[in-house]
Amino acid sequence: MPANVSDTRAFISISSMWWSSFSEDGSNAAAGEEGEIVVTDLINHGMPLIRYRVEDMGVLTDRKCSCGRGMPLMERVTGRRADFLKRPDGSMVAGVSLVERTLTDISGIEQMQLVQDGVDHLRVRIIRGRDFTATSECALVEELQSVFGPDMRIQTEYPDALGRTASGKYRFAICNV
Repeated sequence: MPANVSDTRAFISISSMWWSSFSEDGSNAAAGEEGEIVVTDLINHGMPLIRYRVEDMGVLTDRKCSCGRGMPLMERVTGRRADFLKRPDGSMVAGVSLVERTLTDISGIEQMQLVQDGVDHLRVRIIRGRDFTATSECALVEELQSVFGPDMRIQTEYPDALGRTASGKYRFAICNV
């Protein structure tokens, strides 16, 4: 894994792993361009990981660190592959950032999960708190509409609980597109 060099950049350990970054179309992402991070383990000969998709999105850079070490840098990790949702125009939205922002800006939402079932359909699963009102729902739908545009159908749901994955993790955003 990368070792932190600053609050945003991290060194990439090239002595034990080869790092690559791929664009949406599968081509190599240019330095400074966001892409899906793929690693190849250079040490584990018994069970090597070759071109392993770690499901992280990030930005590799060709900039050199001022410390002089000369190791490659990762500019930033931008999110998990599964956490990105698609706008009707094809551009991507980081689901976890959107959930965090709306949870802090709109009162009465204890938990929320965004599930995209179609390029123009978004289900918003909400666990309501005591302060949740019809105004909260309107503000949430309005915020999501401003992010995704007028062509996105937004449907709210109110389950008793939000499920977790087999590993016990809670997913903020699920893209089924």
